Amino acid sequence: MSDSLPAASRRAVFVSYAREDTASAQRIAEALRSHGVEVWFDQAELRGGDAWDQKIRKQINDCTLFLPIISQHTQERGKGYFRLEWKLAVEQTHLMAEGIAFLAPVVVDDTAESGAIVPPEFMRVQWTRLPGALPTPQFVDQIKHLLNASVPAGVTAPPMPMRPAPAAPVVSVPAPAAKSLFPTAIVAALGTAVLAFVGYVAFRLVTKEKPAPAVAEKSTAEAKPVAPTAPAAPKVDPKSIAVLPFANRSPNKEDEFFTDGIHDDILTNLSNLRELRVVSRTSVEQYRGTNKTLKQVGAELGVAYVLEGGVQRVGNKVHVTGQLIDARTDTHLWAKSFDKDVSDVFAIQAELATAIANELQAVLSPQEKARLDRAPTTNAAAYELYLKAIAARNWEQTRPLLESAVQLDPKFAHAWGVLGRTLAELDVRRHDSTGALQEKAQRAVDTMERLAPDEPDTLLQLARYYSRIRDIARSEAYVARAAKVLPGSAEVALLLGDVEELHHRFNEALAQYRKAYELDRQGEDIRPTLVAWLEALRRYDEAEQIQRENFGAGGLGVAEVAFRARGETSGIEAWLAANPQDLESQAYRLWPIGKTAEYLHVQDQRRQQGGIETFSNNEETQIIIARMAIGDTERAKADAVKFLADHKGAIGRLNALNFAIAGDKQAALDTMGKYMADAKSRGVDLDLSNFSFGYASVLAWAGEKDKAVAELARLLKLPSNTNVHALRHQAWWHPLQGYPAFEALLADPKNNAPLL
Repeated sequence: MSDSLPAASRRAVFVSYAREDTASAQRIAEALRSHGVEVWFDQAELRGGDAWDQKIRKQINDCTLFLPIISQHTQERGKGYFRLEWKLAVEQTHLMAEGIAFLAPVVVDDTAESGAIVPPEFMRVQWTRLPGALPTPQFVDQIKHLLNASVPAGVTAPPMPMRPAPAAPVVSVPAPAAKSLFPTAIVAALGTAVLAFVGYVAFRLVTKEKPAPAVAEKSTAEAKPVAPTAPAAPKVDPKSIAVLPFANRSPNKEDEFFTDGIHDDILTNLSNLRELRVVSRTSVEQYRGTNKTLKQVGAELGVAYVLEGGVQRVGNKVHVTGQLIDARTDTHLWAKSFDKDVSDVFAIQAELATAIANELQAVLSPQEKARLDRAPTTNAAAYELYLKAIAARNWEQTRPLLESAVQLDPKFAHAWGVLGRTLAELDVRRHDSTGALQEKAQRAVDTMERLAPDEPDTLLQLARYYSRIRDIARSEAYVARAAKVLPGSAEVALLLGDVEELHHRFNEALAQYRKAYELDRQGEDIRPTLVAWLEALRRYDEAEQIQRENFGAGGLGVAEVAFRARGETSGIEAWLAANPQDLESQAYRLWPIGKTAEYLHVQDQRRQQGGIETFSNNEETQIIIARMAIGDTERAKADAVKFLADHKGAIGRLNALNFAIAGDKQAALDTMGKYMADAKSRGVDLDLSNFSFGYASVLAWAGEKDKAVAELARLLKLPSNTNVHALRHQAWWHPLQGYPAFEALLADPKNNAPLL
């Protein structure tokens, strides 16, 4: 499913799934997209209504392949919107000529074809089995083949072999005595998982883009030696552990949110023990339902131990199992089983955390022991509302659930914290001029701090919150406090790196980003941040080596580093040639390498196909700049005038550029000046956030070439993702290209040499 309605001529895969299989559908969709396949898949909740229904019907009519996900969840649901999607897809086959493949059923568990509750037409084609919804290269290749070639009707991807996960004995042990309080560490990882980007958005002032996924074509760039100070593959820390997502074994499959809550609580309990190194939730999420051995998982995550388990809730009773594996030897150390009332569920988590700490020989401080024994809430209903809020992963849905939770238990500290950050995010998104949301957000985080001032997760949430509202000094103070109690946290290292970067302590920032990568190489935002910072420092050898380690020599990320390092475009061009159908990605990658005419052609295609009604303001301005660069000046100037009329009174780099193109030099300079002054008043470092590069581009288009070159000469002495090759190729700098002082600047070797 998708929010847009691409035209029928676009070749795309429609993924149909039951809501319980959202995670499986997402893994499949992301794997296909990473190889250039357009996938229509929406993670939002079903919204209903005639307009939405008509949109889905049109997508099923327009897609090239219909990929229904079949599982025990679809077996158990006799009614669901996905069943209507299945019937609509079958109706499409009745309109098709013989020899056209359309249905491509995928089974993500051990559901048998015999007895499967699916349309008869599904039984007439070959099913693909992807245990744990883990796509293989063969599966991706077959889908691409079906999209791009004519094949006999009913032929789909060959079945993938089932690789059963190794069984481990489950040893039942007596459950410990019930506790009346929940351990405190429950909330923060859940809040972290759903709201993690809030702090990063404000903290990261240098542009940090995630490298694109690997591609089939190999880059022509040769491997470069790793810089001497590059992080080597770390030795396995004997006190490191990964907590895999727990299996939901409840009869009510809607209890997935409860199972995820148990998992997050245990992970957080362990993360708050200073002697342990625990990989992040985002790192372990990829192993949900995996059929890899735990030894493989441990090796990939670089940990000594792996914990896996399951949760079953029936009425007011909860049954939790967990087994600990030494991933280095694939040795089963122990399994524990707990049966308690729901009101005592956190006691189970504390018992497991304590048992793991003992096994890993981690000494718990009195404060850590007390933290495990403290309860954030004794109100089971408030806790359940909190878990539902986290599972909603939607700001608008999250707010009322959290407000209800704190009404039921006004002492629920971490619910207050997540509510505060939710309100702060809504304030930003809604542009609330009344200040009411910000006032409520501040009151919420103040309440959290009053109730649990020394909790590690309180410190992290406060650090992110104050970073979001641009109070950098207070954010830094909370990060520093968190670092004292969580010295082995990759997330803390990442935040410390941001702080060092903001203070222009560039070597120290690099050390912290490297530390974060060594602690959790697959954590969300960690590798992309390190690679982006290495590129900003022009340490291209190390950045390229990290990309090779993660994506292989032919990865697009490697090709993009090669362009920034040496101006090589062959790797990116190979990707463009292999993925002509992905117009959005084509446009995104044609622009930086200076393929301006091709960029305009692709953008025209996107608009003509009907999938794009209006581009973003940035893209609209890029198109205007591109038209100027190819000599279509009259149309560009007319479009600039229209842009300014549509955005009258706004201040910003885009308005300033359009003023310059429209011929109003003074308005361009005045607008950019106001924009930079406003940003500086909010604590933005203009030189490390590309504001100053924006100013240089406005100077260039306003005809102030010498001033523009002087500004660029100054900026090239500082870390930035804009370098000499970007300046040479991108249309942003078209007025300077060929200007002697500018060309001399680009030709000087020191301007692309490592800064550190």
